Amino acid sequence: MNILKFYVQLRSELIKVITGVKDSGLSLSWDDSTPNYITKSNLEKIYSDYFKIAGNYYGVYLVTRHCSCPNKMHDEVDGGYPTSNEYGFEIKYHSKQYKNTGFQMYQGNRLCICPCSLENKVTKHWVIDDVVFEQRKDDGINKEELVGIFSDIYGAIESAGDKCPRSAIRELLLSAVIRLNDQILPSTVDDFINKYISSDKA
Repeated sequence: MNILKFYVQLRSELIKVITGVKDSGLSLSWDDSTPNYITKSNLEKIYSDYFKIAGNYYGVYLVTRHCSCPNKMHDEVDGGYPTSNEYGFEIKYHSKQYKNTGFQMYQGNRLCICPCSLENKVTKHWVIDDVVFEQRKDDGINKEELVGIFSDIYGAIESAGDKCPRSAIRELLLSAVIRLNDQILPSTVDDFINKYISSDKA
């Protein structure tokens, strides 16, 4: 997928979500806002779907590093950091094929299956969601800015808990849209202002 098309589609998806993120009405009968749990579900799907596209087309991958689990043999697998992902192939921690960016979308306990053994069951254990870049020639894509957009989306997901204020959700999604605008346009708004508006004042 062309990166411009990716940005335009993602922007459209986020704007659809933003339109429903309104403060609750005083009367339940007049409340047309979207409940937080629906907003969270919609954003989780967007986050997952577009991270898959980012990996398949641009070499930007979200990889879950499993740091511990109840399995006694855990530390003997891949240096104690077995990984999992949604791309259908293995991306090992510190693989030379990928650049470790230092970006972490999440760090904490999660209820999931650790890949250190095929016999493992779902357990609550410590994981880290790392962002890695495939080692490839420069393709002109600002991958750091793309990660920043995903970070805003994930922040909005984290802010969409039950009874949480919706202002934080709106702010983070608007931040993502502003970032997308700057990637879609030929130049950022700040660059445009500096070039055309500031020059007029001179």
